Amino acid sequence: MKAEIDHLISQALEIQSQDLTKVGSEKIEIIRIEMTVLENLKRIHTHLKRIAREIMPRAVRV
Repeated sequence: MKAEIDHLISQALEIQSQDLTKVGSEKIEIIRIEMTVLENLKRIHTHLKRIAREIMPRAVRV
């Protein structure tokens, strides 16, 4: 799942970086916010994995 999430984030960042050459300052602010949201979602995913490892019994882990 991590590889899939990393791939999706990379795709989104690549699309956003291509958009930067074509937009004005208002759109740049929107893209900055989108990048921040993506970074925070990745952090949330990382923390949720850590929490899951702590609370799930070893027998249930894959």
